[in-house]
Amino acid sequence: MKNPEKDWLGFEIQAQDFAYQSLFLSSSPLSSQPLDYHTQDWLFLAGNEIVQKPIHQAHLQEPDWYFGHLCYELKNDIHQLSSQKPTPNYPLQQWIKAEWVVQKKNGVIKVWKGKDFQRMEAGPRKYQRNTLELRPGIDQPTYLKNITKVKEYIRKGACYELNYCFPFLGKVQPDFQPWAFFETLANQSPMPFSNFYQTPEFWAMGASPERYLKKIGDNVISQPIKGTRRRCEINDQELIEDLKSSEKENAEHVMIVDLMRNDLAKFCVTGSIKVHQLKEVFTFPRVHQMISTIEGTLTNPENGLKLLIDAFPMGSMTGAPKRRVMEIIDELEIYPRGLYSGSIGYLQPNGDFDFNVVIRTLLVERTTLKASTSVGGAITFLSDPIEEYEECWIKATPILNLSNSELN
Repeated sequence: MKNPEKDWLGFEIQAQDFAYQSLFLSSSPLSSQPLDYHTQDWLFLAGNEIVQKPIHQAHLQEPDWYFGHLCYELKNDIHQLSSQKPTPNYPLQQWIKAEWVVQKKNGVIKVWKGKDFQRMEAGPRKYQRNTLELRPGIDQPTYLKNITKVKEYIRKGACYELNYCFPFLGKVQPDFQPWAFFETLANQSPMPFSNFYQTPEFWAMGASPERYLKKIGDNVISQPIKGTRRRCEINDQELIEDLKSSEKENAEHVMIVDLMRNDLAKFCVTGSIKVHQLKEVFTFPRVHQMISTIEGTLTNPENGLKLLIDAFPMGSMTGAPKRRVMEIIDELEIYPRGLYSGSIGYLQPNGDFDFNVVIRTLLVERTTLKASTSVGGAITFLSDPIEEYEECWIKATPILNLSNSELN
């Protein structure tokens, strides 16, 4: 095999009989360098059976491999909220019992369930940019006007921080190749929680740098991201130091860490919540990001999935206080978020799980060929609206560069 590090490309052909598929790249356990995107570990799950009951009940009754997704609008059920926006054209929450599970870890491929995995060449192919078109869903004046409204809410004390988002909307051509797109995105923007996810309704192809929640035994881990700087070869280290010393970035980051600590504390042993690598800056191919690692010990290991749902949506994609900012988001954002700022993940037979934050992701509806990718950022009273707008474009760049859109 010429490129053994790309052996996962064989799933495009070998998994054709499965309606639901999910590939997680670099899904290795937390280590001293938790965001090592240079690894080629992966986990692939596929199946056809939809779980018809709450996932914690299904797993309790039949421990097995499961995978699935949570959409942002699930917040209305979890937190008894309402929204005037239409819901997406796909399930807000869906779980699949895996029939085929294959993992590559430390260079060794193991089939946990189902048929053998055949190492194979995917064949020569090249992603075509002209099969995808995207345009911003709102213009700059509208964005700036809404950020001004957010800051007014903050000034009046309604909230401290709010994650305001908007989409890029468009379409794909009938000959769009989702696996080729994901391969190209993974090459150009390698991230620790990259994911290819397929259902009968959509494809999601993402390069997420963020973990929502991971469970190992009775230990739970969250790694929220808040704080971004564009990379620059000329003064890269200066940008890192600027991010570390930014009053605005530090304030918004600490607020989200505190919010996540409180979410975990509802299900964890008193005094067990610890914050490691507080406000650590990690460098990715295009950006520097400020990340913290929060850990806690569950009072009952069986409550991991209850925590997963109760803490959703993750604070890094809402703001603080969570309930009030979700109400303001519904007022100001024009489009439903859908899978964006939701989560995709998997559950093991022993109850351990790992879930990402769906950002830096292209979503394609398979019947309509509608395409979208959304971006956003945390707004505080110290935010500069123009800088926030520019940061959104930075975050969208990896996917926009793979489109045929005129971006000027």
